[in-house]
Amino acid sequence: MGPLKARLQAALTLEVMTLQAEDFPWADLGQRFEAVINEVAPSRGSHVVLAQWWDFELSHIAEEIVDIYDQVARRLDAER
Repeated sequence: MGPLKARLQAALTLEVMTLQAEDFPWADLGQRFEAVINEVAPSRGSHVVLAQWWDFELSHIAEEIVDIYDQVARRLDAER
């Protein structure tokens, strides 16, 4: 699996970084996602550099991203 910094760096691809709140089917989740992305790359066009972040901060970011995606999956499943 590797260190948390490396895993987050790999997960924050260009496709993920360019998602906007309106790309999510629910505004609350889109806004949460945008807040996380703005935290790791405030200018969106900038390269994400996580080296200066502490592991507890990265853990919070990773947990938030996982929770957002989990909520999307649960809500989509509930609509079926």
